[in-house]
Amino acid sequence: IHPPTSINTLFGTWLNGVDKYIAKRIQIGICALLWAIWNTRNDMIFNGTNFTNFLQVIYRAIAWIRMWSLLTYADFREPLD
Repeated sequence: IHPPTSINTLFGTWLNGVDKYIAKRIQIGICALLWAIWNTRNDMIFNGTNFTNFLQVIYRAIAWIRMWSLLTYADFREPLD
């Protein structure tokens, strides 16, 4: 096992063998989930918000995906919804 030398070598191959169309959707979902986790963490630390259920993070990620879908071309909008 070789240590990663860049972001591409760290995450570039974990979706090998997955259809490119599906892989893009997975990447968008992962980005939305990570962004939701980060924002939830910031709310807890800086705003004193108390989150009692992990579903709140999932709902936040879904809201980000829906918002991001409005920024995409109309041809790509449906799969993100």
